[in-house]
Amino acid sequence: MPGGEWFRGASVNLASEALRHVEAAEASGHPEIICENELGEVQTLGWAGAERKAHHGELSNDWRD
Repeated sequence: MPGGEWFRGASVNLASEALRHVEAAEASGHPEIICENELGEVQTLGWAGAERKAHHGELSNDWRD
């Protein structure tokens, strides 16, 4: 719909939405993030750990190296 505007003035915090159900997700036993680098090294981060790091602004620093 050209020129259409939906939900004018609305905003969404994607991090908040992704971490909204941390307790239930953690109970499932599945990690939130699985990362494999070029050397084949695999890192995982659980839901509770990701939530803690996201609140402290540390999450992006873990995956830069």
